[in-house]
Amino acid sequence: MTEFRRHFERIAAEFLRTAVVLDDRAYGGSQAIGGVLRQPPTRRSYRSDHMEPTEGGPSHGEGGSSHDLNSAILVEGFARHGILCGVLDNVNDTEAVDRLVDRADIVVLDWQMHDDQGAFALERIRRLADDHRRLRIVAVYTGESGLDTIRDRIRKSQAADGQHWECSQSGMLRCNSCYVALYCKEGANPRTSLVDRVVREGDLAGRVVSDFVVIVAGLVPAVVLTALASVRDNAYRLLNGFDRRLDPAFLCHRACLPTPDDAETFLVGKVAGEMEEIMEEAVAAGRPTGLEAISAWLDDRVPSDE
Repeated sequence: MTEFRRHFERIAAEFLRTAVVLDDRAYGGSQAIGGVLRQPPTRRSYRSDHMEPTEGGPSHGEGGSSHDLNSAILVEGFARHGILCGVLDNVNDTEAVDRLVDRADIVVLDWQMHDDQGAFALERIRRLADDHRRLRIVAVYTGESGLDTIRDRIRKSQAADGQHWECSQSGMLRCNSCYVALYCKEGANPRTSLVDRVVREGDLAGRVVSDFVVIVAGLVPAVVLTALASVRDNAYRLLNGFDRRLDPAFLCHRACLPTPDDAETFLVGKVAGEMEEIMEEAVAAGRPTGLEAISAWLDDRVPSDE
């Protein structure tokens, strides 16, 4: 990774705060079954394209497989990057799931949810791609071996809904503000051009951030992400500066205006001014486009003479 991408990765890691994992084969470091703690099953290799075990391996649902997910290790990996991560293995309440997914910066989806052939994952991806308001990163993290097939299914199924998906050299898909990356769980055996996509649970967070940086990194995005992260960090500063003690003054101002609703517009302007000051302070302190960053950006794009 180049120096500029390392610089941008630090900025991206400050911006990305929350992740949610949806996987029907998630488990922790140990499992409580009938009041007795038991060790999780050992992951073994799978021929998941036809849901058949490899030689010497168990059948699907018996013992461990490449489809299993050690959620404790995965959550710890996200924590090392300062990202709060939650895991759900029960997705029956789709309304609640969608509310949670809508609020997450990173969404990790298993491709096979109760052997549905990707139907659940495709619907979540479609919803996120239709929402132009927020930046979304979707990681399809699967025990399936056919990543190329999954990628093609995502592009074709979503294109049928009128969405236009672009594919980067890294294999990451993009539609509007939604980015989709494909990864294999450890123990899977992808027979595709994406064999380097096998990622351990503890390394998934770092890989998602790194892949995101590859296609997004730039000087202008560095300023934008730095500014937005600063507003998140200073939410209390905004609330403290505009607390309920100002309610009487707000009502008096509203009563004096020819159009009372203009009082809200005036207040929004004041909040925006405070947010601008917060962002300017963060950019000045972080120098996302300082001389060192610009020099690294040039080195990233101009071949060395050596």
